[in-house]
Amino acid sequence: MAKAFTQKEKILIRKTLLETGLQRFSKQGVRATRLSDLCKDVGIAKGSFYNYFSSKEELFMLIAEQKNAKHRTDMITFIKQEHNNSNEKISQLFDMIWTKIEQDPLLNLIIEHNEGDYIFRKIPPAWVEEKSKNDKIFLNELTDILQQQNPNIIEGLMTLSVSLYMQHQAIPEQQMQNAIRILKNSYISLLA
Repeated sequence: MAKAFTQKEKILIRKTLLETGLQRFSKQGVRATRLSDLCKDVGIAKGSFYNYFSSKEELFMLIAEQKNAKHRTDMITFIKQEHNNSNEKISQLFDMIWTKIEQDPLLNLIIEHNEGDYIFRKIPPAWVEEKSKNDKIFLNELTDILQQQNPNIIEGLMTLSVSLYMQHQAIPEQQMQNAIRILKNSYISLLA
């Protein structure tokens, strides 16, 4: 008979699954990551995985949500800080957002492993709807802090930022740098 995990062990296993999932997904992609390998890395039986997540896609979605929450917290914290120059503040916000986009392991795995369609087919519509509502709440909060009247400006600029980054492999480097500079100037002129 299998040993039952203590509450402390369950918390540690869940945390380790999230960390190991991020590592495996970043290297292999979601489709190529096998549950048996993930469970072996964590030291649990494959059947035990289902005590924590219904699928590897659910594990991925939770990792993505945790990363997204961290990005949001970082941006809100930055915006709430005192700055002497609003143009400089927006410029630094742009740099922060762009760095987060460039360094986000989940966004990069979607691009590198061409998994966007696969992942979005696997995400339940209710989850997408909930996350879209949360995104709107965040954008409204960010907009309120920036004292802007139209949250669509920030939403549009962030959408352009992610879209531009997702095309970075297809755009020559000099053209990419020019596009980033223009986008940054758009942030400053529309938000400052």
